[in-house]
Amino acid sequence: DSVPVLSPKDFGSLKAARAGVLRLAQELAGVQQRLRAQEKLQEELQLSLARHGGDTLKRRLHEERLVYEDHIQTLSAADRERRADPAGRFEQSQSFADRLES
Repeated sequence: DSVPVLSPKDFGSLKAARAGVLRLAQELAGVQQRLRAQEKLQEELQLSLARHGGDTLKRRLHEERLVYEDHIQTLSAADRERRADPAGRFEQSQSFADRLES
């Protein structure tokens, strides 16, 4: 029953491996703690959404998205009209330049 003797090189490698394992264990503990916090927040948000009318909120979000998409389509149509009318672009750039000079 003899105790194995490590060479200085092997002892250094063992010490480095131990430090690496400890660092990984600490990182894992931190990740697990953040995961638990995120899961708790998810539960709280789901309960709040259910309490405050999730269907109403979903409907409002849908309506706002429709308004947004309509606005984007209106802007796109205006951009297409401006590109189709080069004279109008020139007049717009002139009026913009006039405003800068004022």
